Amino acid sequence: MRIVTAVITALTATPVWAGADPAIVAALRDGSRTECRGCDLAYANFKKADLSGVDLTGADLTGARFHRAILNGTIFVDVTAVDANFNVAELRQADFTGADLSAALFYEAQLSAANFAGANLNGARMQHSRMTSAVLAGARIDNAHLTAARVNNADLSGATFHNTGMSEASFGRSSFAGVTMSYVSMVKSDAVKADFEGATIEYTDFWGTDLRDTNFTGAQISESRFSRANMRGAVMEGARVTRTFNADGTYSE
Repeated sequence: MRIVTAVITALTATPVWAGADPAIVAALRDGSRTECRGCDLAYANFKKADLSGVDLTGADLTGARFHRAILNGTIFVDVTAVDANFNVAELRQADFTGADLSAALFYEAQLSAANFAGANLNGARMQHSRMTSAVLAGARIDNAHLTAARVNNADLSGATFHNTGMSEASFGRSSFAGVTMSYVSMVKSDAVKADFEGATIEYTDFWGTDLRDTNFTGAQISESRFSRANMRGAVMEGARVTRTFNADGTYSE
């Protein structure tokens, strides 16, 4: 009998992750509230809501749903948004500085000029997203998926990429200065005039990628593959390339 009672109590008890107050969620959705700094909005449903410009600094957005929401200019500074869903959302100029976005979903999201400086994007899924002129400086982009994303004219300087999928994506004129890349797939991507100055690159695959006029000055490249890449006009001054398959078919010991 005690076991049955314990099971019933466990099933009916309020879970610790119960999350957002429905009244607060409703106020944010109808626009009567435009600031919720530090709020508990875990698992809240903002699907198709317009929260443009709302200040959510430091809020807990764990598991929150923003699918197809309009979030242009919304402030997500230092939020915890683990497993949050931003698929197909409008996030132009949104500010995610310092945010924890582990395993968050951004599939087909519009992220032009969004700021992810110092953000944790470990395991984030950003396939087919649009991040033109976005800032990801110093971000952790490990185990993330950026396949077919459009990340032109973006600032990714100082970011870390480990086991990251970046194939068939566009990075034209973007800055990868000082990044650390390992076990990255950038197969058949477009990185024309990108800047990899001072980058540390290992076990990375650039097979068939367009790297025309790309800057690798001072980069440290090892155990990587550039086979069939277009490197016409690429600058390699001071770069160290070892144990790598080169674009011209040679192998650097």
